[in-house]
Amino acid sequence: MSSDRRVNGVLIAADDTSATVRLDDAELTERVVPYDQIDRARTVFVWGPAPKPGKAPKKGAQAKARTPRPAAPADQNTPSDTEAPAS
Repeated sequence: MSSDRRVNGVLIAADDTSATVRLDDAELTERVVPYDQIDRARTVFVWGPAPKPGKAPKKGAQAKARTPRPAAPADQNTPSDTEAPAS
């Protein structure tokens, strides 16, 4: 094993005794590091691209499936807004 004090890369495997890290070098070298040689570690999560500024989040599928209800039929004996009641 190399005597590098620091190892930067992507964790690609782990077992009971060691972790395998793919280094950030041009050759994509893989390094096996025994746990007893690890003093501390820092994990960085990469979740994907950030949302574009000014874009509203998409509404859920439930909102798309919702359609307006048709108006209930008007009662024939009730005057509408445009009709004057009979005197």
